[in-house]
Amino acid sequence: PGTNGPTCIVIDPENTDRLLLSAWGRTTASGFSPDKGGGIFLSKDNGNTWKQVLEKDQHIHDITFDARNNTYYACGFEGSAYRSDDQGETWIRLKGYNFKWGKRVDPDPGDPEKIFILTFGGGVWYGSAKGDENAAEDIVTPILVKK
Repeated sequence: PGTNGPTCIVIDPENTDRLLLSAWGRTTASGFSPDKGGGIFLSKDNGNTWKQVLEKDQHIHDITFDARNNTYYACGFEGSAYRSDDQGETWIRLKGYNFKWGKRVDPDPGDPEKIFILTFGGGVWYGSAKGDENAAEDIVTPILVKK
């Protein structure tokens, strides 16, 4: 997909031609613009072509899949975690998770409505797999706020 830092690839268990790739963006030449080429990419033809499906977050570390509810999760270094209920076509930010340096989302094995988010900072966030609409937001990044 023209990126410099692929970090994870997930193969759809129902369709092995369908791949999701997470990546880190590349710093632009000016150094002042947001990074480019990162986010999440989707291929429906076993990696021959790719479509960027999440570009507002340029530093996605990992993608996980919960087969119990056919849901993909992702998180990264921009203080956000995401969920996709449509096979990775679109991604929704999970409101309430605001910790930078997210590493991986793991579904709670005992409760499909809950997730763990492991961080590079040594912490673990535990909460609703759909986020918390009433959560106070302490990270306000204009490009990540859903309008």
